[in-house]
Amino acid sequence: QTKISINAATMSNPAQLYKDGKYDEAIARIDEMEAEAGTLTPQLMNLKGVCKMRTAKVDEALELFDEVLKVDPGNGEAAANKRGSIMLKGSMTADLANKLFRDGNFSGALVAYDGIDLSVANDELKFQVRNNVGAIHMQMGDVKSALVAFEQALEVKPLSVDTIHNKATALKGVGKMSEALAAFDQCISAQPDFYSALCGRCEVLAALSRFQDSVAQADAAIKCKPDEYRAYADRGFANLKMQNIDGALADFDGAIKHGSKQSGELMKVYALALTLKADSLLNSGRYHEASEMYEKALSMGSSDDPSAGVLFNHSLALLHSGKKEESMEEMKHCTSVDPRFFPAWAAMGLSCLQDGKFDEAIKALTAAVDIKPEEVEVGYHLGVAYLKNNDLGAAVEQFRKVLAVKHDHEPSKKALALVEASIAYKKSQEAPPPAPAPAPAPAPAPVPSPVDTPPPAEPEPEPEP
Repeated sequence: QTKISINAATMSNPAQLYKDGKYDEAIARIDEMEAEAGTLTPQLMNLKGVCKMRTAKVDEALELFDEVLKVDPGNGEAAANKRGSIMLKGSMTADLANKLFRDGNFSGALVAYDGIDLSVANDELKFQVRNNVGAIHMQMGDVKSALVAFEQALEVKPLSVDTIHNKATALKGVGKMSEALAAFDQCISAQPDFYSALCGRCEVLAALSRFQDSVAQADAAIKCKPDEYRAYADRGFANLKMQNIDGALADFDGAIKHGSKQSGELMKVYALALTLKADSLLNSGRYHEASEMYEKALSMGSSDDPSAGVLFNHSLALLHSGKKEESMEEMKHCTSVDPRFFPAWAAMGLSCLQDGKFDEAIKALTAAVDIKPEEVEVGYHLGVAYLKNNDLGAAVEQFRKVLAVKHDHEPSKKALALVEASIAYKKSQEAPPPAPAPAPAPAPAPVPSPVDTPPPAEPEPEPEP
């Protein structure tokens, strides 16, 4: 509070108005007195400045106090009032910044906080500004700046558990896991049931590959707040890293049950756990269950950007479940998501070849060979597809390509030999053009008729491959 000295008779009226809380009237009366006298005493200027402060016109008040100090640098009353004005302005600016922060206007809030002169602020305001600036930087993803602000706040209030927690979170965000662990330990030591700190410690332990310890810490957090989702998600991640897939799935289900937003990060690890479970079912021959698990995994991610690998494994599960048409559609979906996904093109081509759909087989196997020409088995079957489609020239060319990659590939050697032999035989059976008729010859002298002999036997053709 500002003390006002009132001695002169000319001060009585505006001073009384000030005491009565009539600040605007006091200012008006002082202005009248200035007009009448042509000047103001330092006392009246101080009084007017204090009234301006009371009406939230802090900048105008500061100008008045500066005028007094310009004339009378040793005026202690003006100096004290100026400090009070600066503190009031900082407090008012902090209120504005806090509102902007709450409304989500982070950039505006930062500008407002930066405008506060903390050199004359009390500890409470210094702490509030620095802690809130750190929180805004965290919201904006600038974790390094947040860490600096939290450390500055702790210089003012070193035992603030909330700010220690904020610092621990920032340390975790910049990858300083050992320091973060120590900060979380400090929080939990001061407040053993600090749920967010328990979860933060769990996440740091997982980042340090201490998964068993992470699960134990998550158990403690769940015991503290069994209806909160975060610890379930944290324990699920640790279980997933330890290959406890069933435990991870149960925990992710628990996280969603207890209110977790189905955020991208949670759905990503949940889909991974589902995929690993489906892979296990597929490898053990439980194709129907695997197919259902793959479908659930695919539903967790974005339908616009599914995993080509999961789509392919799902197609295999469908194929082994006897759903061949659905399997082929899923393989086509897979190649549309990733046009260079070799396994899908190869499997689709071989399936079409088995079904006698040679044109489709050639298209799919050609795509597979273009991606991986070194896969000679696929190249060989492309040659077979050409052969089955009666394109012997393309078959010969393809078998030769395979042998150029692997000269001792016996199936291609045998197939090439058979096709080339078939082509040669067919050429040998083509009828030559008729010769021109010879000129008539003189009749030969009669000779005895020879004994009838059968014409020479034609060679039997070799069987086609």
